[in-house]
Amino acid sequence: MLRDYFPLALSFIWRPDNDGQPFHDTPHDPGGATNWGVTYSTWTGWQQLHKLPVSMDAFKALGKDDFQPLYRAQFWNSIRCSSLGAIGIMMFDCAVNCGPGHAAGFLQTVLGVTVDREIGPITIAAYANIDAAKLARALCAQREDYYQHCPNAQYFCKGWDRRAEACRDYVLSLLPKPVPPVSLSPKPTS
Repeated sequence: MLRDYFPLALSFIWRPDNDGQPFHDTPHDPGGATNWGVTYSTWTGWQQLHKLPVSMDAFKALGKDDFQPLYRAQFWNSIRCSSLGAIGIMMFDCAVNCGPGHAAGFLQTVLGVTVDREIGPITIAAYANIDAAKLARALCAQREDYYQHCPNAQYFCKGWDRRAEACRDYVLSLLPKPVPPVSLSPKPTS
């Protein structure tokens, strides 16, 4: 059975330095009003999809656990993070910060498959044949390159880069450590 990395992914994005904070509306932030990492716009779309009421007051009152179903459906499941092992944490964080389409495109670019911004069987098959540590480093570099060209990069790029690097390092810490090769040469005798 595959390990469910979703709880670890949530705890990573809910760190205060990543966006793990209650309602806030930061000047120059293109996402606008945000609560526990979810923008008001994203939450409004979720509410409308489920035919639920929308109001800024209701959004402001939500706690982080209220967002778990939205996070799982719109950011975790939408790009098949559960099929990516610990790399799924990195993809999830990227989807939350950059959008699921961008996250999928970054993975496809690094894997050298057609970039259609949808994670399907070809992308998953390519993922299965790559070293996860190398992939984590390459995904971080893709993300940092993307940030350089974002609107308002002058305000947020350093923080976005720190977040991408922290996520990379966290994922690397979860990957199995390589086993050094065993030497089969005989020991010298005295």
